[in-house]
Amino acid sequence: MTYFSQWRYYDSATQEGTPATTFKVVGREAGACGDRGCIFREVVSIQLTEAFLKDKMKKGFIITLSAKNGMKTELYVPPQYIQGYMQAVNGFN
Repeated sequence: MTYFSQWRYYDSATQEGTPATTFKVVGREAGACGDRGCIFREVVSIQLTEAFLKDKMKKGFIITLSAKNGMKTELYVPPQYIQGYMQAVNGFN
């Protein structure tokens, strides 16, 4: 996640209402500051099973990230992204 303002400190996630048990913060960094404030970046990791991805290939899914300050951010992963990812994993062009 890349955003402006203050650190959000994401600390958990849900996959369509189910807590992500594999949520992990990979890194955080602050970038340049300007008129809109400073740029903040948080990299997180959530492991998803192949069965879950195959089940969501036609409609996609939503992951909701929750921060320590109470803020929630919804990320929509579209079916086209999942399909491309699965093709890359399986070695198709």
